[in-house]
Amino acid sequence: MRVGVCRARRGRPRPAVLGRGARAAQFAGRAAAAAAIRTAVLPFTAADGSVAMRNTFRWTSAVKERP
Repeated sequence: MRVGVCRARRGRPRPAVLGRGARAAQFAGRAAAAAAIRTAVLPFTAADGSVAMRNTFRWTSAVKERP
């Protein structure tokens, strides 16, 4: 199945990568995917309708010392 083409280095075509929401809409239909997303964000929805998901990201960087 071909969903799109992404022009990578030197103009060579490469399959486009779909996010989870786009893939769900492609297979289940836009209405079903939108309904599922609306249901999933309910716990994160404020009274004014805004959605806030607070995430914590941690990362580590290291350098291997040469002997």
